[in-house]
Amino acid sequence: MFGIIRWMSAIVLILGLGLSGGGLYAHNQVSSQLQEQRITMPEESQLPTQEQREALGSWAGQQLTTGPQAKAFADHYVAVHLQQMAGGRTYSEIGEDEPELKAKVFEGQTVRATLLTAYAFWALGSISLWSGVVLLLLGVLGAVIAIIQRQSKKSVGVRKNSAA
Repeated sequence: MFGIIRWMSAIVLILGLGLSGGGLYAHNQVSSQLQEQRITMPEESQLPTQEQREALGSWAGQQLTTGPQAKAFADHYVAVHLQQMAGGRTYSEIGEDEPELKAKVFEGQTVRATLLTAYAFWALGSISLWSGVVLLLLGVLGAVIAIIQRQSKKSVGVRKNSAA
């Protein structure tokens, strides 16, 4: 039984390290890509609605570097500007007789989609990271159980030998 627990613990620890490492890698990649874009979150004075202030206010004036910031910026700043610019219409609803507006909305939707993709990869990295942490804890727990089990077998063997 000790051997099975020991090997299972080792496998779980290795999986935990891999998942945690993958999650950290995803976070670092998203952060470095967002930093390269040099997007600064709007100042609180640039956020006219209460909803925008609640969603973006804590990051006001900061550089956009994380997935949650990217999602908030895409949903509560870029999307609002696109709605205002296009009068509530989507890209496909803008007629061919408005090529400049159509091009601007297309660019804005592309920026928004890219930011939301960054958020999605950040979220996947978070899932991987926290799954890895849980597996690391389970692996350590299994290793502790295996050590305790081995020690108890040794002490039982010592008692048997001293009784004889």
